[in-house]
Amino acid sequence: MLAFVGIPMMLMEMSFGQYCSQGVLTMWNAIPCMRGVGYGILIVVTISRMSSMLITAYSFYYLFASFQKTLPWTGCHNDWNTIYCSELLNECIDQSGIIVGNGSCVLTSSMTSSELVDYGIHQLPSGVYDLSNYTDPLMGQRLRASEEYW
Repeated sequence: MLAFVGIPMMLMEMSFGQYCSQGVLTMWNAIPCMRGVGYGILIVVTISRMSSMLITAYSFYYLFASFQKTLPWTGCHNDWNTIYCSELLNECIDQSGIIVGNGSCVLTSSMTSSELVDYGIHQLPSGVYDLSNYTDPLMGQRLRASEEYW
């Protein structure tokens, strides 16, 4: 279509428009069977310009968003983050807790001994919890915070 219609139409439109000294809509009035071509060209150009403006607007938005002190795509405590955000696991373990099946953080000290066994956690004689056998129930579904943002 580009080789057989697009480029020949563009060359014809440019040469015919320059000869007539008129714009894309009025120059086609000289040929009665081609009157709708000008409107078609105007619609196609408008749609293609809107898509390119949208891409440019997104580029500027993310350019200026990247100059913030804290980048918007860091951390898991934003509106767009889900329970599958990968940093939530580390934050929960740092607070002496574990992630349970529904994605919430539960402190190991508040769990019963049967729940601890179910999650593979052992309490050492010193009172410290051994998390070496603990596996995150949502491990296969975890995403980085930046992946959830984009």
